[in-house]
Amino acid sequence: VETVQMEGVEQFRLIRLRSFTELMQRACKRLFASEDIERIRSRFSREYLLEECGRGRHFFFDQCRMVNKSGDIQWIAIGVNLVFDFETGEVCLFGYLSDETARKEWEQSLKTEIGVDPGTGLYQEKTGRALMKKLLAQYKKTCSLAEIRLFGADEILKDESYEQKYFDIVTAMQFYLDTDCVPIRLEDGN
Repeated sequence: VETVQMEGVEQFRLIRLRSFTELMQRACKRLFASEDIERIRSRFSREYLLEECGRGRHFFFDQCRMVNKSGDIQWIAIGVNLVFDFETGEVCLFGYLSDETARKEWEQSLKTEIGVDPGTGLYQEKTGRALMKKLLAQYKKTCSLAEIRLFGADEILKDESYEQKYFDIVTAMQFYLDTDCVPIRLEDGN
């Protein structure tokens, strides 16, 4: 581990942990809710990430509960991007944690079953539309609606790694847009 930053501030005490595995073990013990630890440990282990990177996968996303400094449990999203450094031959990991509490509150306010595409984590169309209607009504003055479609994506995605490339694009978009969006998988596949 070369650097650890939280909200743009270098976390020097965490750099003493010399390997990614040590950092993950400590994070699992101190940060994550006990019900999520095994899943997070396996999904973000060094071995699993490198194996998946070797298969061409570069983005990883999950949600879990985390215990914050006050001892409160909050929902977070974990995003990981693996980048191959051609100069050194190493794989660099860029990881991001993001507060998902607002998104979980939106979901609870619907008082219905939340439909999510298991492969991508995108909301199913019915759930996504219901969330958008609720949010547009709630935040009339500060909310807008935009639809992003990947035109021409069929050219990029036409080979055998279509699903993986699609997953990487969707994961990157939904993570970096965070709670500024309601990511939906439309029934027509877009």
